Amino acid sequence: MLKSSIIKSKSFFDFLYMFFANIIKKGFGFFREIILAFFFGSSMIYANFLLLKTAADLFSQFTQGSALQASLLAKFSALYSKGKEVSLSNVVSFSKEITWKIFFVSQLIQIPLVFFISPNNILLFIFISILLGVVISSNFFSSIFLIIIQAKGNFKQFSISTTVDLFISTVLLYPLSLFFGVIGVVISRIIGLTYLIYNYFVPIFKETKGQEVSFGMKDINLSIMLLGNFANIIMFISRFV
Repeated sequence: MLKSSIIKSKSFFDFLYMFFANIIKKGFGFFREIILAFFFGSSMIYANFLLLKTAADLFSQFTQGSALQASLLAKFSALYSKGKEVSLSNVVSFSKEITWKIFFVSQLIQIPLVFFISPNNILLFIFISILLGVVISSNFFSSIFLIIIQAKGNFKQFSISTTVDLFISTVLLYPLSLFFGVIGVVISRIIGLTYLIYNYFVPIFKETKGQEVSFGMKDINLSIMLLGNFANIIMFISRFV
């Protein structure tokens, strides 16, 4: 009887979706590394790209991941646990505003690095820096609404959406790298994020009826984000040594 109730429970299926989605995404990550090694190996341009991407990854630690989730999930879970309609107008407005700011700050960090790592390919790497800025800001924007999906208890949708996002990026990586080189690596990621936003977040943007949610920088706990990412920050900084 107990075994039957566990199998039928929503929590059990949520666990299965999350578990297998993580395994599948690890597999996609493995194939991405194989494709990247096949196309670029130890080329100097790709080495410089990785150095620039390290700066982007370091910045991304503050704009996505478990630390941001720990900072915001409790707030949204409490709102949706009441069973009332929630208007996300303020959340959408704030997310768009901070996304632009994150993009511009990322450029202030990355573009000076371009002149250091590749003075002979400045225009190429400035363009790559802009694309990486789009990825960083889009990751933050996506993270906010993925947290909302989890707060609603839609773990199946969360698992499928993030898996499809990475699947599209992985499938497109080969042809885009073939035609556009290292630029194709970033473009493949942007296309995956674009699909994620338009197919899974646009319906959330339309949730404008119900209780207004007060949302701003005060809701993002910077100390939690710093402590939660401290080990990753040290690891990324060590790449520059």
